[in-house]
Amino acid sequence: MGICISSLSEGCCESLNLLGCIDGDTFDNNNPTVDNIYECNDRYILIEEKSFLLDFFRESCKGRKKFSHFINAGELKESYFEFLATLSLEEKRVIFQQSAKNLLDEMPDKVNNTHRYLKDVKKAEKSINLLLYCNSGTEIDKLASLIFAKYNNEEKHTVLECSKLEKFLEIKGCA
Repeated sequence: MGICISSLSEGCCESLNLLGCIDGDTFDNNNPTVDNIYECNDRYILIEEKSFLLDFFRESCKGRKKFSHFINAGELKESYFEFLATLSLEEKRVIFQQSAKNLLDEMPDKVNNTHRYLKDVKKAEKSINLLLYCNSGTEIDKLASLIFAKYNNEEKHTVLECSKLEKFLEIKGCA
């Protein structure tokens, strides 16, 4: 029994779909922008949605095997976990750290590109950058939430698990 890839991929934050966000992909195909822009009072909330676990899976295959080799009919095959078991604990730590770094490193460029398209400059200057990650309930995602907590700067940058989005917006006066 495999894991359904679509349950791990971007787009898993269902509460995000209810907000009426601006789709960042509509701005420009050449320069990557954040996934969603939510207008809240005197600022924009720039939202990038990611699956940490899916990135971890992909990263673990780099230089070893093709990730697509482990997918069949939209599910991650059991053979992936057999492959993952062959990696040492140190290799898994390095992959874990690289996955977290990948998610965090791409955000600044996307934010800068997005700012170019926002109409209200004052709101853009006060924007909050929010990286949402999908929590599959796995141990890897639990560890990810601990790691991401150290990167949070509540005023400017926040890494947040999807289920906490509504509470975050409520605290910011946007709900």
